[in-house]
Amino acid sequence: MTVTGFFQVCHSWLDQESKNCKSIVTMKYKEDTTNRYNDKNIVIYSGFNPFIGIGNNLGGWSFAVDMTKPKYETTEVENFPMSKVYQHLDMVINELKIPGMKIDNCLFTHGSDIKNEKWILSDKFAKPNQCTDDFIVKAYMEKNDPKVRFYKWIQVYDWGNELVVSYLIRFTKQNKKLFVEVNTFLLTPLIESYRSVDSLIYTKAKGNFSLFLLSILSIPIAIGQLLNSPFLVIKNTDNLKVSSLYCMVKERRRAAPPPPQTSPARGPAPLTPSYHAFLRGYI
Repeated sequence: MTVTGFFQVCHSWLDQESKNCKSIVTMKYKEDTTNRYNDKNIVIYSGFNPFIGIGNNLGGWSFAVDMTKPKYETTEVENFPMSKVYQHLDMVINELKIPGMKIDNCLFTHGSDIKNEKWILSDKFAKPNQCTDDFIVKAYMEKNDPKVRFYKWIQVYDWGNELVVSYLIRFTKQNKKLFVEVNTFLLTPLIESYRSVDSLIYTKAKGNFSLFLLSILSIPIAIGQLLNSPFLVIKNTDNLKVSSLYCMVKERRRAAPPPPQTSPARGPAPLTPSYHAFLRGYI
C-alpha cells in the first residue's frame, strides 16, 4: 500500500469517527445561547429596534387597564408597586413548569441616551457597561423612564437549545392606567453554510490520540518511501533516456537521403559526374 492509499484509509476512518461525535457548532451555539445574558442585564441598541439579535419578531400585543375601577364594587383600589406585579408574574409563570424556561430582568437603552449615565458609561472612551447592580434594575422597574426601560425577559429553549422563544413583558403606570406590553421573538438555528466546521475532524482527547497513533504508524512507511525514492528516480531517468534515444534515431532516419531507386527495365540509376571522375582515376 502506498502512502497516499494509507492516508486515504486513515482519513476515511477519522471521518467516520468525527461523525459519531457531537456537532462542534451546535455545542458552541447552545453554550453561547444559554450563557449569553447570564451576567448581562443592560442592552444598548441603536436605531428603533431595541430587541436586535433576539430573533425574528413574531408580533406582540398591548392593552391598558383602568386602575380606578376595582374588581368588586364593595372594595377600594389600593396603590401597589410595580415590583408586586412582576413578582406575581414570576409566580404564575413558574407554576407552569415549562422545560427549558429562563426568566431575567433586563434594561434597554439607546446608545445616544447614555452620555450622562455614569453607571452605564463611566468613561466616554471605553465601551459601555453591560451589567449593573440588582438594586438599580429594580429601581427602573418602578419608573416609567423613556430612556431606560425595564423588561421582564422570559426565554424558552427547545429543540436541543437551537430554538429560543423570547417574551419581553413590560408593565408601566401612565396616569391612572396600567399599560401592559408583550413582545414575542423566535431565534432560529444557524444556516447550513455556517456548519461546515462540523465536517472537520473531532479534536478532543480521543481524536488527538488517534492522530498521534496514525502519525507513529506512518513513520516506517514514510522512511521506506524515502529510501526507495533514489531507485525510482534512476528508473525514471533510464526510461527517459531510452525514450530520448528512440526519438533521436527516429529523427535521423527521417533526415537520411532515400536509397537509389532501380528499375527492372532501365537497370540501375546512372552515376553522378563526381562518381565518373572518381572512377577514371582507377581505370
